[in-house]
Amino acid sequence: MRATAGEAGLGIRIYSGRGIFFGITEEKRALLDIQNPMYRMNGTKYAMVEFEPYASAGYIIYSIKRIRENTDVIPIIAHAERYSSLSISWDAVNELI
Repeated sequence: MRATAGEAGLGIRIYSGRGIFFGITEEKRALLDIQNPMYRMNGTKYAMVEFEPYASAGYIIYSIKRIRENTDVIPIIAHAERYSSLSISWDAVNELI
């Protein structure tokens, strides 16, 4: 994919990475895993975090706050458009921003 982007002259760089699934039953494990550099984006402090599609806005906010308070990771919410709880609560979206 990286070579294809270069050949197309898109002027972008593509890096491989992985995300952390932050489910209610996996929360403690996810907080430990997210501190592992292999889950960071290209050696930075950023990491993709994904939730269950039905996760409440409150749980997503709580989890992001826990990540920020307990690690040096800056979370990026993966597939935010999938979380119906965020699509109906602009207050929650603004709090996450």
